[in-house]
Order: sequence, then C-alpha cells, then structure tokens
Amino acid sequence: VEAAWAWTDPIIAAWEASGRRPDPYDSGSSGPEAALELMHRDGRRWRELR
Repeated sequence: VEAAWAWTDPIIAAWEASGRRPDPYDSGSSGPEAALELMHRDGRRWRELR
C-alpha cells in the first residue's frame, strides 16, 4: 500500500498545484470533449466502443 501511495501522491500533488480540475463528462459517454480534441490535434481518433 505504501508503494502505491508513493506512486500516486506526486500525481495528486501535481494536479493540486496546477489548479486544474478533471474535465467533466457524462457517465456512459466516451469521455470529455478535451480527450477528442487531444486526439484530433494529431490526426488520430479513438476506437469506437460497442
């Protein structure tokens, strides 16, 4: 358990220091719009879930 927190604590600290919040999205959706924009910038796309 300590090793897991040693790995996750820096991630949580970086999120808190950035002042950003996770992008909200509806349950059951494909995720936040920002995820789509991230992929489209590089000419990529997410696989369709069925």
